[in-house]
Amino acid sequence: MFDEERPRNNDSFEPWNDPMLRNDPFAPWNDIMKKNDPFACWNDPFGQGNYRYESDNYR
Repeated sequence: MFDEERPRNNDSFEPWNDPMLRNDPFAPWNDIMKKNDPFACWNDPFGQGNYRYESDNYR
């Protein structure tokens, strides 16, 4: 199970915290069209509108 004693910030790589990737204009968290997309997973905390991107992979 998950060990609560270890630091939590080493659990996963978060590219928006990386100083080089944070300023990447093509990153989805910086792309103004993707940042405001209500169906994007980073704007949709409950995962209600992510099927559009998933279905694009199966065309």
